[in-house]
Amino acid sequence: MFVEHACRSLVLPAQEPLKVLDLCAAPGGKSTLLASLLKEEDLLISNEVIQARASVLAENMSRWGQMNTWVTHNDPQDFARLPDYFDLMLVDAPCTGSGLWRKDAAAIDEWSAEHVKLCSERQKRILADALPALKPGGVLLYATCSYSPEENEQVAGWLCDHMQLAPLEIPADPAWNITVTRAGAAQAPGYRFYPWQLRGEGFFLAAFRKEEAETEAAPVRKARHKGGASKTKDETGRWKTWLDADFRAIERQGAYYAVHNSHVPELERLQSLLRIRKTGTALGKIAGKDLVPDQELALSVHISSRVPGLEVSREEALLFLKKEEIRKDHPVKGWGLVTYEGLGLGWGKWLSNRMNNYYPKNWRIRMDLG
Repeated sequence: MFVEHACRSLVLPAQEPLKVLDLCAAPGGKSTLLASLLKEEDLLISNEVIQARASVLAENMSRWGQMNTWVTHNDPQDFARLPDYFDLMLVDAPCTGSGLWRKDAAAIDEWSAEHVKLCSERQKRILADALPALKPGGVLLYATCSYSPEENEQVAGWLCDHMQLAPLEIPADPAWNITVTRAGAAQAPGYRFYPWQLRGEGFFLAAFRKEEAETEAAPVRKARHKGGASKTKDETGRWKTWLDADFRAIERQGAYYAVHNSHVPELERLQSLLRIRKTGTALGKIAGKDLVPDQELALSVHISSRVPGLEVSREEALLFLKKEEIRKDHPVKGWGLVTYEGLGLGWGKWLSNRMNNYYPKNWRIRMDLG
Protein backbone atom coordinates (compact mmCIF):
# COMPACT_ATOMS: atom_id res chain seq x y z
CA MET A 1 0.00 0.00 0.00
CA PHE A 2 2.84 2.41 0.80
CA VAL A 3 4.51 1.65 -2.53
CA GLU A 4 1.30 2.76 -4.25
CA HIS A 5 1.19 5.86 -2.05
CA ALA A 6 4.80 6.68 -2.97
CA CYS A 7 4.11 6.25 -6.69
CA ARG A 8 1.06 8.49 -6.56
CA SER A 9 2.92 11.11 -4.56
CA LEU A 10 6.13 11.21 -6.61
CA VAL A 11 5.37 9.99 -10.13
CA LEU A 12 1.65 9.77 -10.94
CA PRO A 13 -0.19 11.13 -12.76
CA ALA A 14 2.27 11.84 -15.54
CA GLN A 15 1.45 13.59 -18.80
CA GLU A 16 3.78 11.49 -20.95
CA PRO A 17 3.60 7.67 -21.11
CA LEU A 18 5.75 6.13 -18.41
CA LYS A 19 8.28 3.33 -18.65
CA VAL A 20 8.54 1.44 -15.36
CA LEU A 21 10.92 -1.31 -14.22
CA ASP A 22 10.24 -3.67 -11.33
CA LEU A 23 13.74 -5.13 -11.18
CA CYS A 24 13.37 -7.95 -8.61
CA ALA A 25 9.72 -8.65 -9.26
CA ALA A 26 8.91 -12.31 -8.46
CA PRO A 27 6.42 -13.51 -7.43
CA GLY A 28 4.70 -10.34 -8.67
CA GLY A 29 2.83 -8.67 -5.80
CA LYS A 30 4.29 -5.22 -6.42
CA SER A 31 4.18 -5.64 -10.20
CA THR A 32 0.44 -6.33 -10.14
CA LEU A 33 0.04 -3.24 -7.98
CA LEU A 34 2.08 -1.11 -10.41
CA ALA A 35 0.15 -2.51 -13.37
CA SER A 36 -3.10 -1.40 -11.74
CA LEU A 37 -1.81 2.17 -11.45
CA LEU A 38 -0.56 2.60 -15.02
CA LYS A 39 -2.36 3.73 -18.16
CA GLU A 40 -2.61 1.57 -21.28
CA GLU A 41 0.09 3.66 -22.99
CA ASP A 42 2.50 3.14 -20.07
CA LEU A 43 4.86 0.16 -20.14
CA LEU A 44 5.83 -2.01 -17.16
CA ILE A 45 8.81 -4.36 -17.37
CA SER A 46 8.73 -6.96 -14.58
CA ASN A 47 12.07 -8.69 -14.25
CA GLU A 48 13.35 -11.73 -12.38
CA VAL A 49 16.86 -13.12 -12.70
CA ILE A 50 16.13 -16.62 -11.32
CA GLN A 51 14.56 -18.74 -14.04
CA ALA A 52 12.10 -20.72 -11.89
CA ARG A 53 10.87 -17.55 -10.19
CA ALA A 54 10.58 -15.82 -13.57
CA SER A 55 8.12 -18.53 -14.65
CA VAL A 56 5.99 -17.91 -11.56
CA LEU A 57 6.15 -14.17 -12.22
CA ALA A 58 5.02 -14.62 -15.83
CA GLU A 59 2.08 -16.78 -14.75
CA ASN A 60 0.96 -14.28 -12.10
CA MET A 61 1.19 -11.36 -14.50
CA SER A 62 -0.82 -13.36 -17.05
CA ARG A 63 -3.52 -13.86 -14.44
CA TRP A 64 -3.55 -10.09 -13.82
CA GLY A 65 -4.70 -9.53 -17.41
CA GLN A 66 -2.84 -6.34 -18.39
CA MET A 67 -1.51 -5.94 -21.93
CA ASN A 68 1.11 -3.31 -21.03
CA THR A 69 3.04 -5.62 -18.68
CA TRP A 70 6.00 -7.59 -20.03
CA VAL A 71 8.15 -10.07 -18.12
CA THR A 72 11.91 -10.36 -18.59
CA HIS A 73 14.52 -12.80 -17.26
CA ASN A 74 17.71 -10.78 -17.00
CA ASP A 75 20.61 -9.96 -14.74
CA PRO A 76 20.44 -6.35 -13.43
CA GLN A 77 23.56 -5.42 -15.40
CA ASP A 78 21.75 -6.21 -18.66
CA PHE A 79 19.58 -3.13 -18.20
CA ALA A 80 22.64 -0.90 -18.66
CA ARG A 81 22.01 -1.59 -22.36
CA LEU A 82 19.05 0.79 -21.99
CA PRO A 83 20.62 4.03 -20.78
CA ASP A 84 18.25 6.71 -19.45
CA TYR A 85 15.20 4.59 -20.35
CA PHE A 86 12.94 4.20 -17.31
CA ASP A 87 10.93 6.92 -15.54
CA LEU A 88 10.41 4.79 -12.43
CA MET A 89 12.49 1.93 -11.07
CA LEU A 90 11.40 -0.23 -8.14
CA VAL A 91 14.11 -2.35 -6.55
CA ASP A 92 12.66 -4.60 -3.85
CA ALA A 93 16.08 -6.06 -3.23
CA PRO A 94 16.97 -9.57 -2.00
CA CYS A 95 17.61 -9.28 1.74
CA THR A 96 17.95 -11.24 4.99
CA GLY A 97 14.17 -11.10 5.49
CA SER A 98 14.32 -10.28 9.18
CA GLY A 99 11.13 -8.24 8.80
CA LEU A 100 9.25 -11.48 8.22
CA TRP A 101 10.30 -13.25 11.42
CA ARG A 102 6.84 -12.89 12.95
CA LYS A 103 5.37 -14.55 9.87
CA ASP A 104 8.07 -17.22 9.55
CA ALA A 105 9.89 -17.93 12.81
CA ALA A 106 12.08 -20.54 11.12
CA ALA A 107 13.74 -17.75 9.14
CA ILE A 108 15.47 -16.60 12.34
CA ASP A 109 17.82 -19.59 12.11
CA GLU A 110 19.05 -18.37 8.70
CA TRP A 111 20.07 -14.92 10.00
CA SER A 112 23.69 -14.01 10.71
CA ALA A 113 25.81 -10.88 10.73
CA GLU A 114 27.76 -12.30 7.79
CA HIS A 115 24.53 -12.79 5.83
CA VAL A 116 23.60 -9.16 6.49
CA LYS A 117 26.96 -8.04 5.12
CA LEU A 118 26.63 -10.22 2.02
CA CYS A 119 23.10 -8.92 1.34
CA SER A 120 24.21 -5.30 1.73
CA GLU A 121 27.01 -5.82 -0.79
CA ARG A 122 24.68 -7.57 -3.21
CA GLN A 123 22.07 -4.82 -2.88
CA LYS A 124 24.63 -2.16 -3.80
CA ARG A 125 25.85 -4.23 -6.74
CA ILE A 126 22.28 -4.69 -8.04
CA LEU A 127 21.58 -0.96 -7.77
CA ALA A 128 24.87 0.08 -9.38
CA ASP A 129 24.28 -2.31 -12.28
CA ALA A 130 20.70 -1.17 -12.99
CA LEU A 131 20.76 2.57 -12.27
CA PRO A 132 22.22 3.59 -15.68
CA ALA A 133 18.80 2.63 -17.10
CA LEU A 134 17.01 5.24 -14.95
CA LYS A 135 16.38 8.57 -16.67
CA PRO A 136 17.80 11.78 -15.21
CA GLY A 137 14.86 13.08 -13.21
CA GLY A 138 13.51 9.54 -12.83
CA VAL A 139 12.49 8.08 -9.47
CA LEU A 140 14.01 5.08 -7.70
CA LEU A 141 12.07 3.26 -4.97
CA TYR A 142 14.37 1.05 -2.89
CA ALA A 143 12.77 -1.50 -0.56
CA THR A 144 13.64 -4.45 1.67
CA CYS A 145 11.84 -6.59 4.22
CA SER A 146 14.80 -6.37 6.59
CA TYR A 147 15.42 -4.50 9.86
CA SER A 148 19.21 -4.24 9.42
CA PRO A 149 20.55 -0.67 8.95
CA GLU A 150 23.28 -2.15 6.73
CA GLU A 151 20.59 -3.18 4.24
CA ASN A 152 18.48 -0.04 4.60
CA GLU A 153 19.82 3.31 5.83
CA GLN A 154 23.42 2.54 4.94
CA VAL A 155 22.42 1.66 1.38
CA ALA A 156 20.31 4.84 1.20
CA GLY A 157 23.29 6.93 2.28
CA TRP A 158 25.55 5.14 -0.21
CA LEU A 159 23.10 5.89 -3.04
CA CYS A 160 23.22 9.61 -2.28
CA ASP A 161 27.00 9.69 -1.84
CA HIS A 162 28.03 7.61 -4.84
CA MET A 163 25.19 7.24 -7.36
CA GLN A 164 24.09 10.83 -8.10
CA LEU A 165 20.72 10.38 -6.41
CA ALA A 166 18.87 13.00 -4.38
CA PRO A 167 16.67 11.77 -1.50
CA LEU A 168 12.92 12.35 -1.69
CA GLU A 169 10.39 12.85 1.07
CA ILE A 170 7.25 10.71 0.92
CA PRO A 171 4.32 12.38 2.72
CA ALA A 172 3.21 10.15 5.60
CA ASP A 173 0.35 10.72 8.03
CA PRO A 174 1.59 10.39 11.65
CA ALA A 175 -1.49 8.27 12.34
CA TRP A 176 0.03 5.55 10.12
CA ASN A 177 2.74 4.93 12.78
CA ILE A 178 5.53 4.72 10.22
CA THR A 179 8.97 5.30 11.73
CA VAL A 180 11.00 7.83 9.70
CA THR A 181 14.80 7.56 9.86
CA ARG A 182 17.59 9.69 8.38
CA ALA A 183 20.74 8.42 6.70
CA GLY A 184 24.10 9.85 5.67
CA ALA A 185 25.20 13.38 4.95
CA ALA A 186 22.14 13.91 2.75
CA GLN A 187 19.86 12.89 5.63
CA ALA A 188 17.98 10.60 3.27
CA PRO A 189 14.59 9.72 4.76
CA GLY A 190 13.79 6.05 5.22
CA TYR A 191 10.37 4.69 6.10
CA ARG A 192 10.32 1.72 8.48
CA PHE A 193 7.28 -0.44 9.14
CA TYR A 194 7.27 -2.35 12.43
CA PRO A 195 4.63 -5.06 12.99
CA TRP A 196 4.07 -3.97 16.59
CA GLN A 197 3.21 -0.43 15.45
CA LEU A 198 0.97 -1.03 12.43
CA ARG A 199 -0.83 -3.76 10.50
CA GLY A 200 1.73 -5.56 8.36
CA GLU A 201 5.15 -7.16 8.41
CA GLY A 202 8.58 -5.52 8.68
CA PHE A 203 9.34 -3.32 5.67
CA PHE A 204 11.64 -0.47 4.60
CA LEU A 205 11.23 1.99 1.74
CA ALA A 206 13.26 4.98 0.55
CA ALA A 207 12.81 7.17 -2.54
CA PHE A 208 15.33 9.04 -4.68
CA ARG A 209 15.47 11.17 -7.80
CA LYS A 210 18.29 10.74 -10.31
CA GLU A 211 20.23 13.92 -10.87
CA GLU A 212 21.69 15.08 -14.17
CA ALA A 213 24.97 13.34 -14.96
CA GLU A 214 28.06 15.50 -14.53
CA THR A 215 30.25 13.34 -16.73
CA GLU A 216 29.81 11.72 -20.11
CA ALA A 217 27.97 8.43 -19.95
CA ALA A 218 29.97 5.25 -20.34
CA PRO A 219 29.65 3.49 -23.70
CA VAL A 220 26.84 0.97 -23.83
CA ARG A 221 27.59 -2.63 -24.65
CA LYS A 222 25.96 -3.90 -27.80
CA ALA A 223 23.82 -7.01 -27.47
CA ARG A 224 23.57 -9.64 -30.11
CA HIS A 225 20.53 -9.15 -32.25
CA LYS A 226 17.68 -11.57 -31.60
CA GLY A 227 15.38 -10.47 -34.37
CA GLY A 228 12.85 -7.67 -34.60
CA ALA A 229 9.09 -7.82 -34.81
CA SER A 230 7.76 -10.45 -37.17
CA LYS A 231 7.59 -9.48 -40.85
CA THR A 232 4.96 -12.12 -41.58
CA LYS A 233 1.43 -11.30 -42.73
CA ASP A 234 -0.37 -8.94 -40.37
CA GLU A 235 -3.22 -10.95 -38.80
CA THR A 236 -4.35 -8.23 -36.38
CA GLY A 237 -7.71 -7.89 -38.09
CA ARG A 238 -8.62 -11.51 -37.33
CA TRP A 239 -8.19 -10.87 -33.60
CA LYS A 240 -9.90 -7.47 -33.42
CA THR A 241 -13.26 -8.84 -32.28
CA TRP A 242 -11.64 -10.52 -29.27
CA LEU A 243 -10.11 -7.45 -27.59
CA ASP A 244 -11.31 -3.89 -27.04
CA ALA A 245 -7.89 -2.25 -27.20
CA ASP A 246 -5.51 -0.43 -29.52
CA PHE A 247 -3.16 -3.29 -30.37
CA ARG A 248 -1.21 -5.12 -33.02
CA ALA A 249 -1.01 -8.90 -33.22
CA ILE A 250 2.65 -9.93 -33.18
CA GLU A 251 3.51 -13.46 -34.34
CA ARG A 252 6.25 -15.49 -32.71
CA GLN A 253 6.81 -19.20 -33.43
CA GLY A 254 3.22 -19.69 -34.59
CA ALA A 255 1.59 -17.94 -31.63
CA TYR A 256 0.14 -14.41 -31.60
CA TYR A 257 0.49 -11.74 -28.93
CA ALA A 258 -1.39 -8.47 -28.53
CA VAL A 259 0.96 -5.53 -28.08
CA HIS A 260 -0.28 -1.96 -27.69
CA ASN A 261 0.39 -0.10 -30.93
CA SER A 262 2.54 2.47 -29.15
CA HIS A 263 4.73 -0.32 -27.73
CA VAL A 264 5.58 -2.07 -31.00
CA PRO A 265 8.75 0.03 -31.55
CA GLU A 266 9.76 -0.72 -27.94
CA LEU A 267 9.36 -4.44 -28.59
CA GLU A 268 11.54 -4.26 -31.68
CA ARG A 269 14.25 -2.61 -29.59
CA LEU A 270 13.96 -4.54 -26.32
CA GLN A 271 13.82 -8.05 -27.74
CA SER A 272 17.27 -7.49 -29.24
CA LEU A 273 18.65 -6.48 -25.82
CA LEU A 274 16.76 -8.50 -23.19
CA ARG A 275 15.43 -12.01 -22.63
CA ILE A 276 11.66 -11.48 -22.76
CA ARG A 277 9.49 -14.20 -21.20
CA LYS A 278 6.10 -12.60 -21.70
CA THR A 279 5.04 -9.92 -24.18
CA GLY A 280 1.66 -8.21 -23.95
CA THR A 281 -1.31 -10.59 -23.99
CA ALA A 282 -1.07 -14.05 -25.55
CA LEU A 283 -3.91 -14.23 -28.07
CA GLY A 284 -3.55 -17.80 -29.30
CA LYS A 285 -2.89 -19.54 -32.61
CA ILE A 286 -4.41 -19.64 -36.07
CA ALA A 287 -5.37 -23.08 -37.34
CA GLY A 288 -6.62 -22.69 -40.88
CA LYS A 289 -9.85 -20.69 -40.69
CA ASP A 290 -10.16 -21.24 -36.95
CA LEU A 291 -8.66 -19.17 -34.14
CA VAL A 292 -7.56 -21.09 -31.05
CA PRO A 293 -7.61 -18.62 -28.15
CA ASP A 294 -5.00 -18.70 -25.39
CA GLN A 295 -5.86 -18.91 -21.68
CA GLU A 296 -4.19 -15.53 -21.17
CA LEU A 297 -6.71 -13.93 -23.53
CA ALA A 298 -9.55 -15.21 -21.35
CA LEU A 299 -8.10 -13.32 -18.37
CA SER A 300 -7.48 -10.05 -20.20
CA VAL A 301 -9.04 -6.90 -18.77
CA HIS A 302 -9.56 -5.85 -22.41
CA ILE A 303 -11.67 -8.86 -23.44
CA SER A 304 -14.44 -7.75 -25.78
CA SER A 305 -18.10 -7.98 -24.81
CA ARG A 306 -18.65 -9.35 -28.33
CA VAL A 307 -16.96 -12.62 -27.38
CA PRO A 308 -19.64 -15.30 -26.76
CA GLY A 309 -19.74 -16.16 -23.09
CA LEU A 310 -21.37 -18.36 -20.51
CA GLU A 311 -21.91 -17.02 -16.99
CA VAL A 312 -21.79 -19.90 -14.49
CA SER A 313 -22.66 -20.51 -10.87
CA ARG A 314 -20.06 -20.98 -8.16
CA GLU A 315 -20.48 -24.75 -8.29
CA GLU A 316 -20.05 -24.78 -12.06
CA ALA A 317 -17.06 -22.46 -11.82
CA LEU A 318 -15.32 -24.88 -9.44
CA LEU A 319 -16.05 -27.77 -11.79
CA PHE A 320 -14.61 -25.80 -14.70
CA LEU A 321 -11.46 -24.90 -12.71
CA LYS A 322 -11.01 -28.62 -11.99
CA LYS A 323 -11.04 -29.06 -15.78
CA GLU A 324 -14.31 -30.97 -15.77
CA GLU A 325 -17.18 -30.66 -18.21
CA ILE A 326 -20.01 -28.22 -17.52
CA ARG A 327 -23.31 -27.57 -19.36
CA LYS A 328 -23.28 -29.53 -22.57
CA ASP A 329 -25.95 -27.31 -24.13
CA HIS A 330 -24.97 -23.84 -25.28
CA PRO A 331 -26.88 -21.70 -27.80
CA VAL A 332 -23.61 -20.67 -29.51
CA LYS A 333 -21.46 -23.46 -30.89
CA GLY A 334 -17.70 -23.03 -30.96
CA TRP A 335 -15.50 -21.07 -28.57
CA GLY A 336 -17.07 -19.49 -25.51
CA LEU A 337 -15.67 -17.61 -22.53
CA VAL A 338 -16.66 -19.12 -19.19
CA THR A 339 -17.24 -16.31 -16.68
CA TYR A 340 -18.05 -16.09 -13.00
CA GLU A 341 -19.44 -12.83 -11.64
CA GLY A 342 -18.39 -11.20 -14.90
CA LEU A 343 -14.74 -12.30 -14.76
CA GLY A 344 -13.25 -14.61 -17.38
CA LEU A 345 -12.08 -18.01 -16.14
CA GLY A 346 -11.09 -19.75 -19.36
CA TRP A 347 -12.27 -21.19 -22.66
CA GLY A 348 -14.73 -23.89 -23.51
CA LYS A 349 -15.58 -25.17 -26.96
CA TRP A 350 -19.13 -26.33 -27.52
CA LEU A 351 -19.88 -28.97 -30.09
CA SER A 352 -23.23 -30.52 -30.98
CA ASN A 353 -23.19 -33.05 -28.14
CA ARG A 354 -20.47 -32.00 -25.68
CA MET A 355 -18.37 -29.23 -24.21
CA ASN A 356 -14.57 -29.39 -24.30
CA ASN A 357 -12.88 -27.71 -21.34
CA TYR A 358 -9.66 -25.90 -22.38
CA TYR A 359 -8.64 -24.72 -18.93
CA PRO A 360 -4.84 -25.32 -18.62
CA LYS A 361 -4.12 -28.71 -17.09
CA ASN A 362 -1.30 -27.37 -14.91
CA TRP A 363 -3.61 -24.68 -13.45
CA ARG A 364 -6.49 -26.95 -12.51
CA ILE A 365 -7.74 -27.23 -8.92
CA ARG A 366 -6.80 -30.60 -7.45
CA MET A 367 -8.63 -30.40 -4.12
CA ASP A 368 -12.24 -30.30 -3.05
CA LEU A 369 -13.44 -26.85 -2.05
CA GLY A 370 -16.58 -26.29 -0.04
